[in-house]
Parts: sequence; C-alpha cells; structure tokens
Amino acid sequence: ELGHGLGFLELVNLKTGEKLFGFDDAFMRFLEDQSTGELYPDMTDQERVAASTKTSNLQWTGEKAIRVGEALVRGKDEQTGQIELYAPEPLSPGASVSHFNDTLSPNEVMSPFYTGPNHNIELTLALFADIGWQVKKAELCGNGTVDPGEVCDDENRTAGDGCDQTC
Repeated sequence: ELGHGLGFLELVNLKTGEKLFGFDDAFMRFLEDQSTGELYPDMTDQERVAASTKTSNLQWTGEKAIRVGEALVRGKDEQTGQIELYAPEPLSPGASVSHFNDTLSPNEVMSPFYTGPNHNIELTLALFADIGWQVKKAELCGNGTVDPGEVCDDENRTAGDGCDQTC
C-alpha cells in the first residue's frame, strides 16, 4: 500500500473516465491503450473507461520500467516491452489500473493480489523513477548473490573475470 501513497495509482474515476479536478496526474502520462496506441491523458472519458477494462491492452510506457522489465517472462508486450497493467472486465475497485497485471512473472510487489511474501521491488522502483521520483538503487551488487537485474555477482573478489562492480 505504500506504493499507492507514493503515486502508483491513477486519479481517474474508472466508472466515468473523468480526471480528478480535470487534470492529468503523473501516473496516467505513461498509460497507453495498446490496441489504439492512445495515451490515457489524450483519451476521452469514455475511452479511458474502455481502456481500463482491456486485459493486457493497458500498458505502461515509461522507459525505465520497460528497461527493467526486459527480464520478465510474462506480463509485457513482446514487441514494445511495455508492461501490462491490471485492467480486468469488469472493473475491480481499488485494484484496476493501479497494479501490474496479475500474469506478471516473476511476481512483483505491486500485484493486485497477495501471493505471499515478495521482496522484488525493482520494477516498481523503475516505475517510480518514470513518474519523477529520484530513486537510488539499493547497494546489492557485490553481496555474493545474483539479485534481480544482476548478470553475475562474485562479491567482486576476482578482477578481470567478467563480473565487475556493476554485476
């Protein structure tokens, strides 16, 4: 729930498509109906309602999340790399649009349903960076464990082995 408080949410009335006070919010600027190619802020109210119930067609277009999402097995568009958001038919109050798609794999912390303890926040952090947060990457590289986003991690003990300080 902390993610929602930091801006991982749309401020649109999903039943009417109306923007809160008529303004675009930071989150909606990166939402696209993949079937039409139209961004959320440019849609009519009716188009926003329709886009919010198109499973796998409502996608996140932010560059940072797309880059991190390259490691996803499911939950992204194979051609664009855009991340699918949760947009079920019918709308699910409190869950629709403000979560990654429930098919996302590997699972992320901002999934619409609790699936057990999950400490994978890399994609969520990238989304925050897309909407304007200054996100400092955790200092995990060099801990001897291959964490999400790392190719290798040998605690950086052996120089020249192809596994450097950026893992």
